[in-house]
Amino acid sequence: MTGIVTTCWGVFAVACSGAGAKDQTPISATSMASTTWEMSDIRPLLTDANQARNLAAIELSAIEEEVRGAYQHRYESYWDCLRSPMACDESYLWPAGEAAQHMRAVRTEMVARDRFVGPEDAGYQHVEGVRISADRMTAEVTACWWSTAVLYGAPIYPDLPVDPDNPSTLVTSTPEGGRQRDRFMRSGDRWLLVSTEALDAGFAQDPCLK
Repeated sequence: MTGIVTTCWGVFAVACSGAGAKDQTPISATSMASTTWEMSDIRPLLTDANQARNLAAIELSAIEEEVRGAYQHRYESYWDCLRSPMACDESYLWPAGEAAQHMRAVRTEMVARDRFVGPEDAGYQHVEGVRISADRMTAEVTACWWSTAVLYGAPIYPDLPVDPDNPSTLVTSTPEGGRQRDRFMRSGDRWLLVSTEALDAGFAQDPCLK
């Protein structure tokens, strides 16, 4: 059994392989192995001296607001991608980053299994802290989240159109909460998501209310 999970905010795709493999309920985001990411890993790519001087002149609080805005955009884009896996706008992701690789794998699996997140309210996230690197080129955001998203699959009669008599099947609607750490990299005047690390997941109660 090979599990494919989104990062993080809930769990929505499982890939089965091998003889006799059967469909299973989604696995927890805690099963996703995290890759250690260091800000020093990407600084050599960002050596524009003029850009560095311009960034140094910007108030740190203003940069933090930029990052918070990028995080909210990341959150909304994430759910947009899971609602419409074939029409996902990945412009919020650093193209070569770990997060982009995970999202592409999840989208591919969801399309193959005819799964999607429904239009119901998906919950919310709350930023707990923002850390900006000394050169103001990378940022780290820690947040809690509460997911109430609903995952659907193919209709009972998959060869027929979806309609009131042949609705999409419910895969899971169990609320789940957790905490995560996201790393961003500046690209021009934008902040793009590089990677996500699950700190805690699988909470049956909203961790943001603690």
